Amino acid sequence: MQPTEYDLLDLADARRRAALERVHNDHDYPVWHIAAPVGRLNDPNGLVYWHGRYHVFYQWGPYVPEAKAVYWGHAVSADLIHWQHVEPAIAPERWYDKDGCYSGSAVAFGDHVTCLYTGNVKDPSGARHAYQCAFDMTEGGGAKNGVAVRGEAGRSLSAQKADDALPIWRCEKWPDNPVIPVIPGGYTAHFRDPMVFGRPGDSFSASPDAAYRMCLGAQRANESGAIALFSSPNLRDWRFDGELQFAGPDAEELADFGFMWECPNIFTLKDEVSGRERTVALWCPQGLRRDGERFQNTFQCGYVIGDLDGNVLRNCTRFRELDGGTEFYAPQCFAGPDGSMLLIGWAGNAGEDGLPSLTSAGWLHSLTLPRKLTLHGKVVRQNPAPTPECFGAQFEISADGLPKDGELLPLGGQRAWRLQFITQYDEQAMIRIEAGRCSLDMHFEGGTITLDRSQTLYQGAGEQTSAIRIATFAPDWRSGDAVVVDCIFDHSVLEIYLNGGEVALTSRVFLGEDALKVFCTADGHPMPNDMTCTLPR
Repeated sequence: MQPTEYDLLDLADARRRAALERVHNDHDYPVWHIAAPVGRLNDPNGLVYWHGRYHVFYQWGPYVPEAKAVYWGHAVSADLIHWQHVEPAIAPERWYDKDGCYSGSAVAFGDHVTCLYTGNVKDPSGARHAYQCAFDMTEGGGAKNGVAVRGEAGRSLSAQKADDALPIWRCEKWPDNPVIPVIPGGYTAHFRDPMVFGRPGDSFSASPDAAYRMCLGAQRANESGAIALFSSPNLRDWRFDGELQFAGPDAEELADFGFMWECPNIFTLKDEVSGRERTVALWCPQGLRRDGERFQNTFQCGYVIGDLDGNVLRNCTRFRELDGGTEFYAPQCFAGPDGSMLLIGWAGNAGEDGLPSLTSAGWLHSLTLPRKLTLHGKVVRQNPAPTPECFGAQFEISADGLPKDGELLPLGGQRAWRLQFITQYDEQAMIRIEAGRCSLDMHFEGGTITLDRSQTLYQGAGEQTSAIRIATFAPDWRSGDAVVVDCIFDHSVLEIYLNGGEVALTSRVFLGEDALKVFCTADGHPMPNDMTCTLPR
């Protein structure tokens, strides 16, 4: 007898529950970041704030490495830092998604949330087919009708706060799926990741009867990347409107820019310099070759800024990478309750599944912290979105009290901490994390950062990725300028934000089981400035 979708969800969730104690005691499992309890996590999906909670869905392979079936996992939070995993939302079992429920987005209404996603199918010959599909999430009711997602009380992962009063969420696929059953002519079956970006009243509406717009990642028949645009009055009936086009002196680079574009986002930000509303187009081009310090990962992620006019992004800037770290991909943006634009990315990349955590504890990858986005001229700044008190207890580390080697004694043995301090452009500043024979070094000097993880248990994968990453973060600064550093280390996830979020770097760091020591020096001496430190409560 063929298992129902609810059977598949129940089996996958039982696997998740069985892994709770193992990951709770794992020295690499993060406390501030969403991570897979078991199996493989990758793209964040369906990000939405609804009924007082943030909902994060994510691509989840609960049976990796034994099998590759891709579900949508589901985590919820009230404060963007304490996350609780609940039962998965959808499983790959219909004719239109049997080989994977791929990435998509969410639109919140008063009584439900509609999520759109890509159903991946491979026929007996191995040919790929892609269908754009939808499901609704509603709150309340406990009957096992269709696909039910139940709240889970009790102890949550990695000592995160449990919520004993979680509602019950039910997720049901639309009976008339797929909503886009046919790929437009001129494209291959690499046609996925629907992201709705227009809502009633938005200036993005293509015409009065098209209240919603949607962008999808696409590959043309000539194996070049593009962003396809659709419009709809109701999220069900979609019209293909052509491709997003780019105009301006810096647009030439985008004419031949990789073989596939994934995970597109289109949104507006107010430029805090000019006061103007600008459009940001953000996507992940695949197939770019390394160009000096640019494009050093397996696949890339970045954005251009311009002024959207129909299907044309005019006055667009040069493509700028969003994150300079070694593991960052597939981000998704969504609106917070105050209207601010938030972003969560995947702290991973294609082909990088050889992480120590899979062998030691059966899980792979995490998401980034939620980030708040602001626009300053041609730069999208990113900063951690959770309020400082949500991270935990803050205290000052006095420079006068540091030993000669600069060891931050309050951090001894701690595997999750946030460290904020100021160094100078012309200083040789360093943060060093040691754990037995393993170590990680972060050097800041002359407007560059050097991240050296050659002495860790994981150095990266892919021909463009190396164990040592050098990135210029301040080409226009001069001697005497200050560098503001916000460094967040969470068991095996490292995020660095420089000068108010002008530059962000995300990397995975595996240091083994030994107790950690943290050192912070400048020009070989203890850091001369006081530092603010935050530890989880």
